[in-house]
Amino acid sequence: MGSQASLEICDIFMHKLEKSILPTDPRIIRWFRYRDDILLHFNGNISELSVLVNKMNKIHDTIKFTMEASHESVTYLDLTIFKGKNFETQGRLDTKVYTKPTETYQYLDRTSAHPLATFKGFIKGEVLRYARLSNNENDFVSKRDNFKEKLLARNYTAQELDRAIKGVSYRERSDLLLPKLREENIPLVFKTTCTPHIKTKELKEIFLRHWHLISDDPNLCQIFPKPPFLAYKRAHNLKDYLVKSRFKSNGDLETFHEVYDDKYLDTLIEAL
Repeated sequence: MGSQASLEICDIFMHKLEKSILPTDPRIIRWFRYRDDILLHFNGNISELSVLVNKMNKIHDTIKFTMEASHESVTYLDLTIFKGKNFETQGRLDTKVYTKPTETYQYLDRTSAHPLATFKGFIKGEVLRYARLSNNENDFVSKRDNFKEKLLARNYTAQELDRAIKGVSYRERSDLLLPKLREENIPLVFKTTCTPHIKTKELKEIFLRHWHLISDDPNLCQIFPKPPFLAYKRAHNLKDYLVKSRFKSNGDLETFHEVYDDKYLDTLIEAL
């Protein structure tokens, strides 16, 4: 939190701390860390692990570790790792999506003024996450169906949900786990402000209808080999008009109040 370099500083500092911890105990089999969350595979009992954690807490004055240990199941970030049927037959651990008990499922409401691609994108992305994290199809289906149920309560329709997740198949999970290669060519981007009055589909059709003006040009077709995609920036909302993020001096504060009183208040009252 704070500086933009905070994450990198955190990683550097924790790496230095790890180097003083890992060589001290041969029972540490695997140690995975993301920022300040650690997944530890320890060859010992919980009492011995508690002794190790107590030693770790004495290394630094302000960095303190807490632990969650189990012989059957643990949670790490958004993942539950547990001993299931695969452990009994193949000696492999199972994984599924972890949801906090305090989750309120306040997904983006369908009536919100967002581009259509935003709704489809986050729905497909969430279901893809379920497919990647669940190594059992039943767990994936259960999580996906619960997700759809929560979205229906947020004014989505069953038809658009089915269209959004149509391309996600659990049978292709092995392919979904592979890293996605990025295109080397920089795409042509058309950026505009998102408002409820813009019809995304119609705007895209207009671009494609006149794209031949570029594709038929011998020079432009090499620079822009593919049609553009639309990108949207957020429009100004009531908060932007009512609240100014920074005041450099008292004079700026007085000026803002004058502008606010004379210009925006009457406009907002009339609009409301």
